[in-house]
Parts: sequence; C-alpha cells; structure tokens
Amino acid sequence: MDSQLKIKMKEWIFQLTSQDIHSITSQGVTIAYRDTVYRVFNESIKYSLKSKELPATLYELIHNDFFISQSMALRRILDAGYYKKKREVCSIFSIARDMIKHISLFNRQDYLQCLQEDELKQYANSESLGYRKQQLRDYREKNFKVISNGKEIASTELLHNIIDRLKRKKEKLDNYVNNYIAHSSILDNRVFFDESYKITIGYLQSIYKEIICANSIFGRFILGKPVLFEVPSINYNKFLGWDTSIVDSKYLRQLDAYWFYRVKLFHKWFYNYWNTNEYINSPYKKKK
Repeated sequence: MDSQLKIKMKEWIFQLTSQDIHSITSQGVTIAYRDTVYRVFNESIKYSLKSKELPATLYELIHNDFFISQSMALRRILDAGYYKKKREVCSIFSIARDMIKHISLFNRQDYLQCLQEDELKQYANSESLGYRKQQLRDYREKNFKVISNGKEIASTELLHNIIDRLKRKKEKLDNYVNNYIAHSSILDNRVFFDESYKITIGYLQSIYKEIICANSIFGRFILGKPVLFEVPSINYNKFLGWDTSIVDSKYLRQLDAYWFYRVKLFHKWFYNYWNTNEYINSPYKKKK
C-alpha cells in the first residue's frame, strides 16, 4: 500500500507535469508557444514594412488580443486559489500551499524512500546512477532541518519563498487584469497606471522567468523530475502562408532563426535554475 506521502506525490506530479490541459506544464507550454508566435509575428513587421501595405486594424487587434490572452493565462497559472476544495484550482500557489499543509509527511527517510524507486527506473541503464542518487540526496537533505516529534522533516522556506516572490511579482498583473480585463470595475475601484505600470512584453517575460524558477524548485527539490515551461517542438511548417499574407519569402529564414532564438532562451532559463549547484544561488534565497 502506498504511503500518504507517495499518494500526495502522485497528486502533485499529476498537477505539475501531466498532459492534463490544466497541469502547470500544459499551461506553461501554451504560454511559451503563444509568446513565441507573437514575438516572431512582431519581428516580421519590420520586414513587412519594406514591401507590404499592413492592415492596421487587423494588426492592432492581434497586438491587443495577445496582451489580453497572455495576461489572463498568467493570472490563471498564478491564481491565488481557494481554501475550499470544491473551488480549488491548479496553480503554482495552490500546489505550494498544499505542500506546506502536508509538510509533516516529508520526513527524510520516507521522502528518500518514496523517490528511490522512480530514480532507479530512470537511471537503471546509466553509468552515473550512483552519482545521480547521491546528488539528489544531497540537494534534498539540505532542506530537512525542522525537528517534529523526533523526526527531521522538510523546511517550508523554499515553498514560502515561491509564494512571497511571485506574489510581489504579479501584483501589477493582478491589478491590470482585475480592473480592465476580467472585470469592468467602477471608477472608484480602478487602479490607474503611469508608464512604469504598463504591461509590456518585457514585464511578461520577467514573469515567465519567475515561474520557471519556481518550477525548478518544485522539480528539483520536491519531485525529482523537471516541471517544464518551454516552447513545444513543431513538426509542421510553422510559417506556412506567411509569405503570401505577412512577409516576403526572402525574410522567412530570419524569422526562423528568431523563432529558435526564443526556443533556446526558454531552455537557457530552465537550465540556469535547474543546474544551480547550491540553493544559496537561487533568487528565492532570503537576504540576511
């Protein structure tokens, strides 16, 4: 019979990494894909201006709708969640809070035993199995520092830091979405923005990086497997029809190169956080 920790781990793994439409991985892949398509489209404009008359009304609609849909998607994956089970959502905050709620299950012995079987399967044919097991053990044991009923259980510092850091980061996004997209707030309730509070693609990108860092903490320190936030592989011609309606065919090579630049950028952010050797290098480390 599975232990309580094993049951919860299966639940969190499903919420974070499954192919379910609402898993954190599925939401992240959709966000990354839409961002890449939009940015490549936006890049195409500078080439289109050289040879085509742009349909201004259509382009304005595309720009506006991207920010609306992307802002809503980020609000959803960063939803604060509810404390009533029947209204709960699949978001980074709800999963982090659930892990904190069940932190007593994370005693060192049961936790390492819970992960050992999956690790043995994953690295059964690898010469680096011994090193990998020790590496994973070292990473996780650093966080088992709270004594409870004679057992050493996991600290909640990482999880609280995920919540606190993202809560600060998404404050501007929540204000904008709640006042101007999700709700038509009355004048007295609106938050008015100056230039520094505008939602830009740079600001959206900064949120992607925060989510990738949070996912890396979930994956590396809790689950033992990556929680992806990346541009999916495309097995069809992603620029089919662009050369007849958007940009001359001679510029498609530049757009293709820009697409792969964005793909590699998401990979870089992931590996930068995943391959960090010490937790102290994480942006979630509290300053003394």
